[in-house]
Amino acid sequence: MNKVITKFEFNNDATLLTIYNCHDDYCEKLFDLKNPTLMTDIPNSLKACSNKNNTLALVLSVYNYSKTRKILYDQVEIDFDQSKYPNVFGPNIDTILFCYSFQKMISFPMFPITSFLEIGVGSGFISKYILEKKKNINSTLIDINPNSIEYNLTHFPNHHFQETNKYSYFNNFNKVYKSHDDKITLIHGDALILIDLIKTKQISRYDLIVCNPPYIPIDMEEDIESELDFNVVPKNFFQGTYLLRYILKNFENITNNCLLMGISSTSFCIPFVKNDLENLTIHNHIEILVERRVPLKVFDTELKIWIHDDENIKTFLTTHSKEKNNLGFESGCIIMDNILTHVVYVVKIQKK
Repeated sequence: MNKVITKFEFNNDATLLTIYNCHDDYCEKLFDLKNPTLMTDIPNSLKACSNKNNTLALVLSVYNYSKTRKILYDQVEIDFDQSKYPNVFGPNIDTILFCYSFQKMISFPMFPITSFLEIGVGSGFISKYILEKKKNINSTLIDINPNSIEYNLTHFPNHHFQETNKYSYFNNFNKVYKSHDDKITLIHGDALILIDLIKTKQISRYDLIVCNPPYIPIDMEEDIESELDFNVVPKNFFQGTYLLRYILKNFENITNNCLLMGISSTSFCIPFVKNDLENLTIHNHIEILVERRVPLKVFDTELKIWIHDDENIKTFLTTHSKEKNNLGFESGCIIMDNILTHVVYVVKIQKK
């Protein structure tokens, strides 16, 4: 049987997405989608379909999106099977915006990178992009999800991995794998432990750290400070500014140069993230490389509903919607065309 794979190809600045249905020996272009906001931006995709056959093809492509799909950006591509790795974050618009931001960063010759760390590697597209654009650098990729590590063990075709306990600190993690050339380290474990090992100088600092952490505050009250309590466990993968803030608080002790981080306008509904960023401006340079308003499309694993259908969260996020603060970030969400939207930012924090 001829297997059909949906291919998502982005242009340089992710303002154009071309979707194909790929068969064994050829790819059929379905349509172009300008200014995409989601990989399955169905309303705008339907408008882009020129005929009934394309509309049917769109339905099939969305169906295939939950299975194997091919993502291509700037000559870097992966095939990702969401059905095989259901709890792993596959490439999305945020992923491409990160790669575009990295592309902008390395265009400056005064940005040397010999090592980098990705926290929450997911499907590994960002790390693969960095490794293909910056050759011969040492990398560490960590994720608390064992399925992510399982996928990434086969994700880099030119590298063969073996489990290792080469260093004593590896015992702090579930499993650690090293590539045959010692260039890539894959860690199944808690990134907070890794951060503590770096800041206590048991592991060397990295030139670049990349992370797209959870972003929605746990508490829906501006004056509640349990966001400061790092022992509060969020009920969902997308809630809690815990990891985001822990990285910001330890930035100067864990990197030699730069942090590339994803932040959402939802994070600014309470003051803590803004305060952490303001504290960093004293000795560091903060720059928003990319910003884009997109639907807030995440699934509440406890209530089994999409977050835009949770009236309490929706009310909180829209009530706290504000224009840009002194750092250039909006806060909260706004409803556009009956869709709850937030702004995603890719932020560069670099030592002066």
